[in-house]
Amino acid sequence: MNDHELLAGFRSGRLDVFPHEDHLRVAYLLVREHGEARGAQEFIRGLRRLAYRFGALPFMLHMTRTKAWIKLIAGEIDDPEQTSAQFLDTHPHLRRKDLLDDYYTRSRLNSLRARITFVEGNRKLLPASATSS
Repeated sequence: MNDHELLAGFRSGRLDVFPHEDHLRVAYLLVREHGEARGAQEFIRGLRRLAYRFGALPFMLHMTRTKAWIKLIAGEIDDPEQTSAQFLDTHPHLRRKDLLDDYYTRSRLNSLRARITFVEGNRKLLPASATSS
């Protein structure tokens, strides 16, 4: 699926599946388009739409995981002209599903507080981005 099709499916809540790599691709596209803060807001709205579609409880969205991934992606954008696939090829470490373990202890990341609001990593700080608009 190309970037346009993926983003349209995400925005409409009509994706049939949403694996990790598609999460990364959509997050990149939204941050590239809107900056980190607005991109994160749109990403969260889209995740809630998909949660309804998949029959999951949308309030179970993990805010720290979601915003931490957005921060990691935003901190790596160095060529905003790249497609999402090119971006991931340039930054393959982002494909690591356990990447947040570099920044958070399990107890902090799995805490109720981390589920409902963003908490900073306690192993190391997440990168700052130039796109934090």
